[in-house]
Amino acid sequence: MLLNIFNNFFFFKKNNHFKKKIPYYIIKKIKGKKLINLKYLQIIKWIKIKKNKLKIYNADFVTDKEGTGIVHISPTFGINDNLLSIKKKIPSIMYKYKQKKISIVNNKGKYIKFLPIKFRNRYIDKSFIKNNNKKKKYLSLNDDIINFLIKKNKIFKIFYIKHKYPYC
Repeated sequence: MLLNIFNNFFFFKKNNHFKKKIPYYIIKKIKGKKLINLKYLQIIKWIKIKKNKLKIYNADFVTDKEGTGIVHISPTFGINDNLLSIKKKIPSIMYKYKQKKISIVNNKGKYIKFLPIKFRNRYIDKSFIKNNNKKKKYLSLNDDIINFLIKKNKIFKIFYIKHKYPYC
């Protein structure tokens, strides 16, 4: 469904869990396949991405059993994402440095040093940390990114969906 919530537009699946908590009205009911190839805006502009690549793609490994059925993919973060990016010719997000393109996450699981200072050289997930004491104290980079997006007024609702993913 395409919803209007406080003059912002969002897609939700039919039985969404916060419809009783937030005032909204339904603009139109839309099948997910009608969203394929629609373009969207880049919300974090650390690296320029060609606008024609920011669109909705279909994938057989995404379902609505664990959420809306709409997910963000990153070709450098997982095998399914990478295979879809090859099939659909979606470019990986790479940083240009000294005439070379490098991944924004290094082989140790850390964001590269060229990103904004708060995020650079930080693990994308605490599972990369070997020391258990450091792992317990590690603040989630996800939370920092969420706070960054809140300050930029780019987040409507935050909730976590635990889902299965076969690769890291």
